[in-house]
Amino acid sequence: MNILYYYRNAKTVMDTWQSVHFLDELRRYGHRIQVFSYLQFENPNQANEELVKCARSGKWDLFMTAHGSNLLYPETIKQISSLGVPSLLICFDNLHAPFMHKAIAPYFDLVWLTSYETKPMFEKWGCKCIFLPY
Repeated sequence: MNILYYYRNAKTVMDTWQSVHFLDELRRYGHRIQVFSYLQFENPNQANEELVKCARSGKWDLFMTAHGSNLLYPETIKQISSLGVPSLLICFDNLHAPFMHKAIAPYFDLVWLTSYETKPMFEKWGCKCIFLPY
């Protein structure tokens, strides 16, 4: 599976745990992950434009992210979906995260929740959710 993963990818503890844990696990099971970092661009607008170009240029089986609407715009998700690329929003166990994701979550094909407590909120927003711990 070819996965396009949109995230910061900074050399911080908050980012490196993703590389060490679930991204590494996916790679060990044979999945190819292309990390698309918005830090390579001057601003979120440019990053969103380039992300759509990247999505158009590749053969992606899945687009995924954990970012909210301040860094990933609803229109960007809509454009990626129009290309036929399934989308997954990962909402890590943070009770603040649902509010970061509220504006974009309904545009994803699936929302992966790691906190069961947030499931009713996402479902109320019209999201198709799955609860799975890390």
